[in-house]
Amino acid sequence: MKVTVLTPALREIIAALEYYEEQASGLASSLDADFTRSLDFIKANPNLGSPFQSGTRRVLLNRFPYIVVYKELEDEILVVAFAHHKQRPGYWRDRI
Repeated sequence: MKVTVLTPALREIIAALEYYEEQASGLASSLDADFTRSLDFIKANPNLGSPFQSGTRRVLLNRFPYIVVYKELEDEILVVAFAHHKQRPGYWRDRI
């Protein structure tokens, strides 16, 4: 199934990668790998993400304090947010 990452979610991913690369060399690569594993899981098992707000689902990253918020559509999976656990809940709702 095709995965589309909304532009605001892509900006969130890039910001997190930049932040972690500033913290320690190579840490951004670990975040990227964790995010990629999450996307692979979502593509293979779109219904296994935890039901979340506004008809979405979420998958927690293993090592980092982020969730991937997505919505399963008829022919694609739409990633609507890459949200930090401590960020205000639901800030991304107007994206769907």
